[in-house]
Amino acid sequence: MDINKEVLKFNQEHHKYKIIQEIPDNFVVECAGKFDLVIARDIIEHVTDISKVLSNVNRYLTPNGYFHFITPNGHEDVWKHYLTSILTNSVSELLINHVNYYDGKGLKKILIQKGFSPVDYYTYKLKTTLRGRGWKKNQKLMSPVSKRTNADLFIKEKAVEISNTELIKKKILYKWYIQNRAKWITYVYSIYQHFSIIRINPELNIGHEIYGLYKKN
Repeated sequence: MDINKEVLKFNQEHHKYKIIQEIPDNFVVECAGKFDLVIARDIIEHVTDISKVLSNVNRYLTPNGYFHFITPNGHEDVWKHYLTSILTNSVSELLINHVNYYDGKGLKKILIQKGFSPVDYYTYKLKTTLRGRGWKKNQKLMSPVSKRTNADLFIKEKAVEISNTELIKKKILYKWYIQNRAKWITYVYSIYQHFSIIRINPELNIGHEIYGLYKKN
């Protein structure tokens, strides 16, 4: 599911996915009760109405289905804008970015309210916390002061970047760490890249990313 035609077309052509052009806030009737797992990686911080989105996800899932998501720790994510405000008394540059900032406690509360139970829930990537994000008052951590630039210019700039990005499946599959004859190499590399050794309770608001796996009640 996406609203971008180019993204949908790419996934349909390269991965043979069935596609739905829609925003998560709107319920798609034909998808009700059809999925054992719904994945929202770096999505929920961009939606307009998280309450509607979570209700929709719950309705899309089969009984005892799972909802997996990754989203930034809102406490750290909003810190740069907070610093710009208190240290310079200025409006920070936001443009097209996150429209929702979730702290670990509040996000868990609304998920439970919407009929989900936590299976795995933690924050990871502690480098940003160690550098001061979320607690240190330093101008180096501020978001840039707004230049009051028209968002259309930003959109056009990013559109050019995306259009110039090549995603050729054969090149990806022939990477050195993807080996059919030595699958352990792929396994070890995947653990190194994606496994989080240090996992923190999201309610402490420490760490940059929130990982969640919730089960439908």
